[in-house]
Amino acid sequence: MSTRAALLAACLLAAGCAQLMGRKPVAHDTLASAVPASLPPEGCSPCPPEVRQGLAQEAAGAWAEALLSYAKAARVDGLCPHGPLGEARVLLASGHPAEAVQVLEAASRSRPGALLLRALGDALVAAGDPNGAHAAYADALRLQPEDQDLREDSLLALYAAGRHEELAVALADEAPKSLPLELRRAFGRACLLTNRGQLAVDALSACVEEDAADGLAWLDLARALYLAGADLSARFALQHAAELGVDLGPLATLLAPAPAGGA
Repeated sequence: MSTRAALLAACLLAAGCAQLMGRKPVAHDTLASAVPASLPPEGCSPCPPEVRQGLAQEAAGAWAEALLSYAKAARVDGLCPHGPLGEARVLLASGHPAEAVQVLEAASRSRPGALLLRALGDALVAAGDPNGAHAAYADALRLQPEDQDLREDSLLALYAAGRHEELAVALADEAPKSLPLELRRAFGRACLLTNRGQLAVDALSACVEEDAADGLAWLDLARALYLAGADLSARFALQHAAELGVDLGPLATLLAPAPAGGA
């Protein structure tokens, strides 16, 4: 195996579910040296050798062979989650989210754990089922109630599913600046869509304070400010959105210069 392929395999194993979820793993140049000979995720110690074989094949781009290795790992060790996780990761990467969901649903029934349930949520998001993703994340969160990343995933799935009322209620008592930026945006838009004007203004104002280049947040803030009757502040926000190249749609007329006097 080449040094590069070995490094990629080590990174994939160290990242675990994070690689499946599309999150950037915590990594540095010496990550490979930090990977022990056997990782014990959720009671699996050591992982069956087919897992490392699959990781090496996946890193080399031999996806069909990696799928076979991961499937064998799942059969050999019914407790290790990395066999089904690897299968699902390769299926997602090759454009088969529905098959990835099937693998993870079966795995989470036979060996329930937060790692597999979280991965199932990710696969359901990729498959276009945010309601199912929310349910999977919520199940994982019950097993790991202190996991803030899981909570964020669960709430963002509510937003993706159009369940704006539930999201607005869930976060109504939290300071917008305490929320991660992506969740803060979703909360602000959910409040805007559920007629919670001041909450929308507060959340969206906090968004543009942190990311002044977010044109869509400026546009949403303008909408919220107009609904709150703050016309001058709304025009200011709308002008920012326009300067950032956002299509203002019908709101563009609000920036049109007033016509000259006289009939």
